[in-house]
Amino acid sequence: MESIIVAIISISGTIIVALINKNTNKKVTKGNEFKEELLQEIKRNREEYKQEISNHILENDKTYLTDFLSDVEAGEPKSEIQIERAYEIKKEYNLLGGDSYIDDKWEELVKKGILKERRVS
Repeated sequence: MESIIVAIISISGTIIVALINKNTNKKVTKGNEFKEELLQEIKRNREEYKQEISNHILENDKTYLTDFLSDVEAGEPKSEIQIERAYEIKKEYNLLGGDSYIDDKWEELVKKGILKERRVS
């Protein structure tokens, strides 16, 4: 009789350990799935924010260049550093995909001799 009780306790312990392991493995799997979903969401958000930041930079560059070109066309004197900065901003503006009336006006002012053509590194 004692050996039967010991066997039952032994088998019960093994079953309990197996159930605990099974539930633990499910939780780990669910945790990994959640982690993957979270990482994907972070990646999507990062890409969206990068695009939004690029759009803001593009708009700021466009505004700066519009003001700069209007001032230059109106004959307002600009220092060498302001002109250099405008060339840098125009380069960034074009790299971000901006080319429109800004480029047209820039070329017009270069042709008129109001702006000098330069290479910005």
